[in-house]
Amino acid sequence: MNSILLVDDDKDFRESLKDLLEIKGYLIYEAKNGAEGLRVFSRESIDLVISDLLMPEIDGLELLMGIRGTNSGTPIIVISGGNRSNFDKSFEIAQELGANIVLGKPVSADVLFDSIDQLLASSSKNKI
Repeated sequence: MNSILLVDDDKDFRESLKDLLEIKGYLIYEAKNGAEGLRVFSRESIDLVISDLLMPEIDGLELLMGIRGTNSGTPIIVISGGNRSNFDKSFEIAQELGANIVLGKPVSADVLFDSIDQLLASSSKNKI
């Protein structure tokens, strides 16, 4: 069973996404901000991270830097619907910092599941 760390300060979005992912058979770890996300990432075996960008304490960009700073090749999907004026620039920065895929909210379940499948398949090939 693949494990996914879901980091988002929007409790309703996080819980809805958790429910969808659990139905698909994933083991889900949750964090309400980047600081909590880094703690969970450091103590659990995580196969993929899905993170919001705009969060309190440590935002998604700092989370990306923290994860990539561990030399982890764990795939990361960034999903955000935050400040529209900086939307494109934030996504560009997220990609530069190591996000594998960036998606805007709202995101369809099909697009998200396709992204997850693609990254986990690619990650599995790299571990062999």
